[in-house]
Amino acid sequence: MTKDKDSYDGYELKFDPDGREGFSSDKAYAEFREYKTKAFKNRVKVLEDPFRSIYPIRDLDDLWTTTTKRQYLTDIASLCVKKLNEEKGMSVEVVSIVRGNLKVGGGWKLYITFMAREYPGGPLLEYQTKAVDYAGHKIPPFPILCRPASSIS
Repeated sequence: MTKDKDSYDGYELKFDPDGREGFSSDKAYAEFREYKTKAFKNRVKVLEDPFRSIYPIRDLDDLWTTTTKRQYLTDIASLCVKKLNEEKGMSVEVVSIVRGNLKVGGGWKLYITFMAREYPGGPLLEYQTKAVDYAGHKIPPFPILCRPASSIS
């Protein structure tokens, strides 16, 4: 009879030396490290790991920091659309935010679905974008991708 291999076997817990940059305070980073260390030592598999999960951004008209969540997501989506337009020679414009999701960790990974027009007066089309932003804004947000949402046939 063979022993089942634990998914942690052969791994060593290491933290990225630059990982602190994505957290708003030393306390938040310390709590993250404490949680990850405890989960690793106890071989936790059933406990939800908040640093691997993606969460919906709710109540888009509530404040994010100094603006509403909707405006924050619009600003990030517009940054991504700007890059798309520059790279592809397009003229896509963000019209409205449909939803946003967030994955926390070394930076906030944002997944945004929005309605857009590809030319003035054109039909509304659903677009998706992914970007990274950092707490404290020491590093500016940057776009990862921007594309029309895939259609289900």
